[in-house]
Amino acid sequence: MKDNQKESILVSRKYYKKNKILSILRYNQEVSRFKIKKMTSYSMTTVIQTVDELIEDNFIVEEHCNENRVGRRPLWLKLNPEVGYFIGVDFNATSINCVCLNFLAETIVSIKTDINYTYTSEQIISKIIATIYEIIDKIGTDNPRIFGIGIGVPGYYDSIKGIAIDYAPLPKWKNVVLKDIIQEEFKLPCYIENNVSVMAFAYKWLKYQGEPDDFIFVSIRNGSRIVPIINNQLFLNKKGYAGQLGHLKMPNSNRLCTCGKRGCLNAEITDWAIRNKVVEAALSGQFEKTKEEMNYDINEITIYTFLELVHERNPVAMEILNTSAYYLGYVLGGVIDILAPKTIVLSGKLAKLGNVFIDAVREGIVDNSILENNKKLIIKSSDFNDDIGAIGAAALVLQEEFEFINKTV
Repeated sequence: MKDNQKESILVSRKYYKKNKILSILRYNQEVSRFKIKKMTSYSMTTVIQTVDELIEDNFIVEEHCNENRVGRRPLWLKLNPEVGYFIGVDFNATSINCVCLNFLAETIVSIKTDINYTYTSEQIISKIIATIYEIIDKIGTDNPRIFGIGIGVPGYYDSIKGIAIDYAPLPKWKNVVLKDIIQEEFKLPCYIENNVSVMAFAYKWLKYQGEPDDFIFVSIRNGSRIVPIINNQLFLNKKGYAGQLGHLKMPNSNRLCTCGKRGCLNAEITDWAIRNKVVEAALSGQFEKTKEEMNYDINEITIYTFLELVHERNPVAMEILNTSAYYLGYVLGGVIDILAPKTIVLSGKLAKLGNVFIDAVREGIVDNSILENNKKLIIKSSDFNDDIGAIGAAALVLQEEFEFINKTV
């Protein structure tokens, strides 16, 4: 083995040992050097040396134990929240969300910027750059150490070429070399994934905290997409075309999808599909109140109109909800029989309806999956708000910069 190969292996081992210790401190309380030794099986010499280097680099701080104990009180090791920051950006056809997480993965700054579907690629990039600069200004530290910028791009993204290919609701967003543009502007590492994929990173790092629970993250917004997390690893592909739940075909459905085909789940469950169903019902006079009495113009109907009607338990809205949610569950039933996850996490505006939505989804799942896979299945709404994509994009930076591996290098 050549000397440079040996040196590379030693550097890799040291890198992963540091990240392993940082991960232990991220998810555990009252951690001492001795506890790290027990949790890692590293020698005490290795633990002491590695911890001392992390303290010297300001990643770790020591804290005295204040409890009354017999014998010598231990020194607890803690992450330093201000050693550096992770910036995350997520955008769609209406807005850009940007957040900054500290080293404890706590959100310390959050900004939302409005855009619209008429924007050119150049205008969107300009807005993203301006929003990132605004985030940096608000961190509150002179020359803050930023580990990287993560971006969740809507639509299709080729991670091999670093190109955002397209996104139907933004017709002028085509073949954008976004990664290179951001890295050149900020002179920082930039990591880009599909925006639904980065949402799943938020769950992996901030909710499940390294636990290997198998779950499927389901996003329902302008499209429906899934990201499976199996044994704590996201299943992604290089070009961002995986997980397209919304283009699976539905029985007894003939609605036109944005892809040009009929019968796709997207034409039944997405925000725009639900909005179209409400408009159709209003135009056909199915609501008890007239359009004037409901105090809205047909052109002003949005997904929020529907949510309000469901909260009022409007019978027509409830029928739309139950039918659409059942379709979603029916398609998920096939996915569940393949992957057999412990949990389904539903994200999006419909998921915020809670049990009234979840119960209808479960009914579809039960009708299209085997009992062994659905009888103990947990279905829950996402714990995050609309900034989940930006938080997940920041967590993507955490993943790329500080993830450790469990095998010896």
